Formats: sequence, C-alpha cells, structure tokens
Amino acid sequence: MGPDYQPQDRSRRFIGLAVVALLHVLVIWGLMSGLARKAIEVIKKPIEVAIVDQPRPADPAPPPPPPRAPPPPSPSPPRVIDRPPPPTPAAPAPAPAPVVTAPEIVVPATAPAPAIQVTQERAPEKPAETRPAAPPAPPPAAAPATRPAPRAEVAIVCPGYQNILKSALAGEWDRVGITGDVKVVIRVRGNQILDVTPQSGPREYYRAVQRAVRRMNCTVDGAEEQLVPLEIGFREP
Repeated sequence: MGPDYQPQDRSRRFIGLAVVALLHVLVIWGLMSGLARKAIEVIKKPIEVAIVDQPRPADPAPPPPPPRAPPPPSPSPPRVIDRPPPPTPAAPAPAPAPVVTAPEIVVPATAPAPAIQVTQERAPEKPAETRPAAPPAPPPAAAPATRPAPRAEVAIVCPGYQNILKSALAGEWDRVGITGDVKVVIRVRGNQILDVTPQSGPREYYRAVQRAVRRMNCTVDGAEEQLVPLEIGFREP
C-alpha cells in the first residue's frame, strides 16, 4: 500500500444501500397501489340488488281457547231445622229365663198281690129225722182281702238341674219367640241319661231342650231304668 491510501467509510456504503432499497420499495408500492386502483375501477360497476321476501308459511290457526268453567254455585245459607231431641234408648230387655218346673218323678207301681178270698164249705147234712129240720146254717163270713204290698220308693237326684237348664236355654226364646211348655220324658239308668223324648209343646224348642237335658247329672238308685217326666216353660219376660 502506498502512503496515500485511505480506507473508505463503511457507513456511507450502508446508507447508500438503504436508500436504494427504499427506492425499490417505493417503486413497488407505487406500482401496486396504482394497479389496485385500476382493478377497483374495473370491478366497480353498478350492481342492482333486489331483496325479495320469501313467502312465509301460513301460521297455524291458534287452538280455540278452553271453555270457561261455569262459576261455582253460590252456597245456599244453611237452614235451621228444629228437630225434637232423640228419645233416650230404652234399656235392652234381659233375656227371658226359661221357666223350669221341678221334674215329677214317676215310679212304676208294683203290681199289688192278688186278693185271696177264703170260703168255708158247709158240712153235709145228716139224714132227715122225725124231728123237724133244723134251720139252715148262716153263710160263712168272707175272709178280709189282704192289703196291697207297699210300693218301693226309688230316689232320683239331679243336683243343680235348674241352673243348668237356665244357662243352656237363656237365648232360645229370643231366637224362636214362641210361648209354650215343652214336656219331655227322661229315661235314666244308674247315673246316665239314656234318652230324652219330647212329648208335647212347640217343636222349635225340641232340639235345644234335648241338648240341655242331656247336660244334667241325674242319678237313680238301682239297676232298673226309670222314666222321669220334665216340663220346661218358655215365657216372655
């Protein structure tokens, strides 16, 4: 290098490059802006725009309004009815207690012993003599008849039979409602009631009376069967 050489300033070079680049940018911008205006002018033409309303579908008819409910009837004022006080209920009548008569004990009477009559025969008459005939002898007196043998007494015991019959037949008159007397015959042997036979009275009570009598505890002395009549009365209390 010679002594006269001086290095160039690099900052000036950069400034020159920047100016050149700026010019290029301005040229390009000018070209672009001008062409854009021309393009806008070419495209800019009157455009007719018509707004056509599309037909709307018909609105459905609104549903008919619900029928109005009739107004509630005005309440009528309460009527005051003067009624007599209800009669006091009468006390229920007690259930009629069956009227039970004491059983009549029938004891078969023993057959009385047959009366024995004793007759005395007259002596044979002697042959007739010359003497006058003697008066006839008086007829013999009849022997008195023997008394019948006394009847044997038979004891029949039915303890508490009235209470048994009352409790068993307490509601029968209310159920049947017939007034009358039922007569039955009880056949007893030892301490057992063999049979209860109705004899008379309302038939509606027969079965109830038979069931009630069979609940009795009767005892008879001896081994023979005895028949005991019993009468039960049904009356309105």
